[in-house]
Amino acid sequence: MNRLAKGSELLILATSGIAGIYQGKNQKDALDFIDSLSLSYFSNDLLKSLIQAQTILEKSSFANKEIFVITDLQKRAFLAVLQDFKPKFPTTVIDVGQKTANCAVSAVFLSEHFPSSERPAKIGAKIKNYGENEVNQRVILSLGDKTEEKQIKIGGSEEKSLLFEAEVSASGEYYGSVRIEPDSLTVDDQRYFALTIAEKIPVLLIYSQPSEIFYLRLALSPATENTFSVTTTDENGFRQKNLTNFAVIGIQNPINFTGSDYDRLKYYVAKGGKVFIALGSEPKDQTGLKPFIEYEQRQGFTGFVSIDWVKTDHPIFEVFTGIDLSTAKFFQWSRLKPKHAQVIARFSDGSPCLVESDDHNYIIAGMNFEPSATDLVFKPTFLPLIQRIFFYLAKGNLKTEYQVGDTITTEVKTTGLVRVKTPKEEYSVMPEIKDDKKVVRLKQVSQPGIYQIGDKTFAVNVDSAESDLKRVSENELVRAGFKLSKEGSARATDLTGLALTLAFLALALEMLLLLI
Repeated sequence: MNRLAKGSELLILATSGIAGIYQGKNQKDALDFIDSLSLSYFSNDLLKSLIQAQTILEKSSFANKEIFVITDLQKRAFLAVLQDFKPKFPTTVIDVGQKTANCAVSAVFLSEHFPSSERPAKIGAKIKNYGENEVNQRVILSLGDKTEEKQIKIGGSEEKSLLFEAEVSASGEYYGSVRIEPDSLTVDDQRYFALTIAEKIPVLLIYSQPSEIFYLRLALSPATENTFSVTTTDENGFRQKNLTNFAVIGIQNPINFTGSDYDRLKYYVAKGGKVFIALGSEPKDQTGLKPFIEYEQRQGFTGFVSIDWVKTDHPIFEVFTGIDLSTAKFFQWSRLKPKHAQVIARFSDGSPCLVESDDHNYIIAGMNFEPSATDLVFKPTFLPLIQRIFFYLAKGNLKTEYQVGDTITTEVKTTGLVRVKTPKEEYSVMPEIKDDKKVVRLKQVSQPGIYQIGDKTFAVNVDSAESDLKRVSENELVRAGFKLSKEGSARATDLTGLALTLAFLALALEMLLLLI
């Protein structure tokens, strides 16, 4: 900037899109603007900035037009650039970084997807070593006012999982973090988590005949455990219910469902609800099924099938590893043809047993749960299978982990001010009305950490992909039409008409400085 010709105009913008823009001819004001910028946790868009810089230069009348990219050469930032950007002006990449190792807390997880008082879950973490050399890491769990430490040895380019002794089981909210010792990139050395265990999960079961849901209701509300609050009704009662009071709706044999009934389900799903449908006889109206499956024909009457395959990495089936589900016989079943859905379990004749819609809002079963149709209802696997299906659907509503840059939207019940607590500050806001509901929105959250809105807690983390500090090679840059220069080695030049993109260290400031 000190070498600019008198009268040059500067345009400065941050490629993370949050720092505003400076435009003018006063270099002191420009430097003050740069000094005012602070660390950004947003992912940057280097490709967009380069295209914008090039477009502005194309429209300018200056004869000398060059682009300089000042960067640490993080490969992730350059992937789209190398593929989709074609320099039209001399473009020099100035390397101000160096090869560095990095470890990160890449994930926090639970040993049991659906914890409850009967199924406690341990908190676990994944630690990834992006460097080439083996490292020893001290891993610290903070859960409320308690802490726990573990030691772990991780080889080069290796990711390892560990479990802490701390368990979550009782209903309520749990939040905290897992961290490692600081290294070259401190922002990914700590990962936050927040989870909610509901005291009761409200479920609505719908039937044509009461006997159809007898075993389904027993599986969801056994005498020894009552995690679900189950309401039952027929199709007529369904039409009178406020569906938004339920986390999951289960429909057994929707033979008499109408197009209007499916429209109500569609509206319910749009509000965050989830649906389980068990197909007995062929439905008279299949309007609501057609987006996901085609009902081909009813099978059975001259034999039986069994469950021959399940998607073992699906949360519903992960606990069934090593358990033989094929012992249950199905004497009547339906042949389904999935459309915008994936098969998560198959019968021994190859037809789908369970199908999940691509949007994860529906699970459709090709059978019903009556003794005349299957002896699964008498097997010890029946209760955990049904409960995990409904747990899986219900838990899908409870998104509590977000990335920096996301907008957190949550419904609130209060009619007055709502308390909001972020990693930086605490304040109160009035909720806004959206679709007849009171909601609070935190737009583009800018810092990792724990956020609280009323009585709800959310975790915000940086994009884990930012942890990979692998550098783009000189050969890759040259093949794409760039020049590479080390810091301070760029040639002296009349910088009139210069477009300068500053891309500092990963997760730090990403800024476009255009000088015309």
